[in-house]
Amino acid sequence: AVLKKRLVKLVVNFLFYFRTDEAEPIGALLLEHCRITKEEENVFSISFVEEPERKYCFECASEEQCQEWIEALKRARY
Repeated sequence: AVLKKRLVKLVVNFLFYFRTDEAEPIGALLLEHCRITKEEENVFSISFVEEPERKYCFECASEEQCQEWIEALKRARY
């Protein structure tokens, strides 16, 4: 797995991701039918029912921030 630094922005039920030096998103994840899993300290992942082998991992600055993201993403996936 290759780790890349990205900025992310949650808008309704889309998680947009950006390169750190660009204003336009390079992609987006539609948070329907997704599974959000706590992986380890400060790390969670998003995977999808349709593509269980593909997993997006996110590392946060703190455990508190990680929990906040997990809760927000779970609310956004409807």
